[in-house]
Amino acid sequence: MKRAETAIDRLSDAVALAFGANLFYSFLFEPLDPDAKAKQLIENISKNYHELLKALVSLSKTILTYQDEFKVFFSPTEWVYIKGTLSAVKEEKINTGLLSKQVRVWPIFQQTENQLRFQEKFSEYLDEFNKQTGLDELNQRIGLKDKEYQEFVAKFLERCLEEFFVEAKKFKSNQKKTTPKEVRKV
Repeated sequence: MKRAETAIDRLSDAVALAFGANLFYSFLFEPLDPDAKAKQLIENISKNYHELLKALVSLSKTILTYQDEFKVFFSPTEWVYIKGTLSAVKEEKINTGLLSKQVRVWPIFQQTENQLRFQEKFSEYLDEFNKQTGLDELNQRIGLKDKEYQEFVAKFLERCLEEFFVEAKKFKSNQKKTTPKEVRKV
């Protein structure tokens, strides 16, 4: 369990770093070696993903082997969900069909106490850093602390997310349309 927790934490860090780097290097700063930087970030995600997969496969096999002992700690509904998720990761390759069914019922947008605490502390530490370096004054001068600017950014991000979900639905719809044709060709 500890191995899986550590692997999830490392993968989360790698993904957060990569997405942050993508934002910075795509819009704010020019990377010195864009090919190497992009490759390095994705290799880091890949390494951490494979570590996590190994840990989850091991954990899944252990729990499924001793499921009668584990089952008593959960409600029947929770156990069905847990067993389905574990079954999806018990092999060296994830059963994406089974896992996607499990993830659909997962409350992804409910924040845990630790997530809220991280958000609070991150904001606190960032504010302190900005004060120490004088970036808070710069942010104020260029309007980053301005309510209108913050509303503009919020609306911009909302529109980006809406556009993303519209495009995702189109892509998913196109995938469904092309899949039967491809199967017939094979």
